[in-house]
Amino acid sequence: MNILPSPHSEKISLTERKLIKAMARAKVRKETSCFLAEGAKTIAECLLSFPCQLLVMSEEGLCELKHVYSHEGVLPLAEALSNIERRILLPSSYDFSSISQLRSPRPLVALFKLPHVQSEQLEQPQGMTLLLDGVQDPGNVGSIIRTADWFGITSLLISMEGADPFSPKVVQASMGSIAHLALKPLTQEGITAHLHEYKKRGFPIVGTFLEGENIFLPKRPLPTLSTPSLLVLGNEGKGISESVASYCTRRITIPSLSPTCHGESLNVAVATAITLATIANHT
Repeated sequence: MNILPSPHSEKISLTERKLIKAMARAKVRKETSCFLAEGAKTIAECLLSFPCQLLVMSEEGLCELKHVYSHEGVLPLAEALSNIERRILLPSSYDFSSISQLRSPRPLVALFKLPHVQSEQLEQPQGMTLLLDGVQDPGNVGSIIRTADWFGITSLLISMEGADPFSPKVVQASMGSIAHLALKPLTQEGITAHLHEYKKRGFPIVGTFLEGENIFLPKRPLPTLSTPSLLVLGNEGKGISESVASYCTRRITIPSLSPTCHGESLNVAVATAITLATIANHT
């Protein structure tokens, strides 16, 4: 059964190739209101949440996409493909490294529309929200998004001074989880406004620091994952900024249990996973 709707093209233009490659630049993503996704798993998840402007694939790529959708049958994929603005099916011989951002390119590349820019005003929190205060590494941001999704977190506040959550490396590292969370990039003023409002409403603001309460032996129960609260993760080198730290109502730390470990701190994505797992275990 042919599930690829007609009409579809069998050629990709020079303009389209240049546009796909240019998605590595934040300026281009902003100007076009698009972001890049690659690989069957990530694209399949994004097709359920974002309008797709362009899908480029080979027969192999289409088969990979079918495989991901196989647990739901052909119909959902056929419907998803029919809603795509432009579909391009290239020959199996096509060299996808000419348009891919990956070291090991997959024969499946798509451009999706960025979600509508939300207001910087605080909406009623639905459970715990994460705040990434200047996390710079795209791999870390993507891993945190993926971990947050695993633990049922539905909202992330992300400092614009950190990695762009819709950069290709973040999208790839999230493994499709970027489609499941509400991601809210904020200016420093927006972050301050959110922190002020959380504190005003009496919601817990928990910061992760090198020194603080032992997360494994807290002095009092930590907020649950379903409690309206804020969990703050800081920059890889500098940690949580002073301006954000001043709003934290609790400071927690993950103590080293090794007498021989002299590392300064854990990777921020690893620390996020440990923190969320510990909170979930205490719930």
